[in-house]
Amino acid sequence: MNLDWYYTFVILAKTLNYRLASEEINLTIPSIHKQIKNLEQHLNVKLFETYKNQIILTEDGHTFLPIAQSFIEQYESGIKHIQLKKTMFQSKLNVVVSSYIATFIMPKFLKSFFNEHPFIDVSLHVKNENIEKDINNHTYDIGISRNQPKLREVHSEKVCEGKIVLIAPNKENNHLLTEASLFEKYKIISDNHPEYWSSLKNNILNIYEKAQFLSINDVHTSIKLIEMNQGISFLPLYITTN
Repeated sequence: MNLDWYYTFVILAKTLNYRLASEEINLTIPSIHKQIKNLEQHLNVKLFETYKNQIILTEDGHTFLPIAQSFIEQYESGIKHIQLKKTMFQSKLNVVVSSYIATFIMPKFLKSFFNEHPFIDVSLHVKNENIEKDINNHTYDIGISRNQPKLREVHSEKVCEGKIVLIAPNKENNHLLTEASLFEKYKIISDNHPEYWSSLKNNILNIYEKAQFLSINDVHTSIKLIEMNQGISFLPLYITTN
């Protein structure tokens, strides 16, 4: 069976005119006759007959027409689906993230992303400087960082804003202490986030004016010191669940 026979049959069934069908599918009239004959032999039925010098569909022709149309639609739909998958497999996303984002955000985000977009090829690059400049220079498609971009040419959106909570060493009775008591007992590890510490320090001093701060700009080091009972800090809640 040749798929062209189906196309030719559907067009001829629509026009009921060999000349018009010939013009529409760019085939000679003898070629159309031959394809229709081949299809009729394949099906072992008569699809057309002549009535008063006009071709018409036979009863079998009327029955077969929606079948042929459905077959063609399914074939074309399958071709489009395959081509779409091929195109999607060729889609690439070049992403640059800070080391913080790579550690605490991307493991959860990538799982969800790949579930929704399984055919996109993602290249992930980790760096801590000049991310917005690289985006502006089109070195990467997307950049994810905790810092607000300063370049006007770079468009930014908030994609993750976790709840900030007080994290203290997992020691006996610490969970019973008030914030003020924890501020008195421990140094407060600060500046491990580029945005919220300036106002947060003022809020802490309003609660306990003798609070002592230890400035460390690295989250991993902050967490390690907390684990070693060397301080407390305010960190995003999702970090504690990693």
